[in-house]
Amino acid sequence: MTRIRHLAALALALTLAAAARDARAGQRVGHLEPGLIVARGFEAIDVKPTVGGDVTTWWSLSRHFDLGLETGLAFTEFPYSSSDGEPVLGKPGVDGPLRDSLTLLPRMMFGPRVRLPAATSIGLSLGATHIVGALGEFSVIPYPTGSVAVEKRFGDEGHFGVRAAFSYMHFWFGAKGFMTSTLAFAWSP
Repeated sequence: MTRIRHLAALALALTLAAAARDARAGQRVGHLEPGLIVARGFEAIDVKPTVGGDVTTWWSLSRHFDLGLETGLAFTEFPYSSSDGEPVLGKPGVDGPLRDSLTLLPRMMFGPRVRLPAATSIGLSLGATHIVGALGEFSVIPYPTGSVAVEKRFGDEGHFGVRAAFSYMHFWFGAKGFMTSTLAFAWSP
């Protein structure tokens, strides 16, 4: 099974390297985004506001098709409790009541976008999000995340724009997840 994964990763890397040979230089786009998280499967979390941002680098493979790598970070506040000293997210624990704590959601996503007429694009990204929360604990478990975004650029040079994005982060255990919607201000140099 490990050999199959290594071969798949090698095939993907070779495909991207061959495509990148003809790709134009990467374009960086920054986004500043307020949003909302809607939780599914958590007792004490329903809707939480977020604020965050990302930097996406796009490589143009053709006139209307790009591949991008997005690195982002969002901030929110989630309720945590404790169960035998371990933090528990969004569920009352045995060691005490729930307490809100600042939570960071760093993510890395990769995917294509299609550029449409009128400076509009539609993109799809897949990747992983971590949860860094209560007591400074760092989650080493990445949670699979998928996102779809529509972006509209303005002006002659297209340096500014807006992006509406919807993403879903799935938890490995149980029927739990976070649906996030954001509206971002976009800019590029």
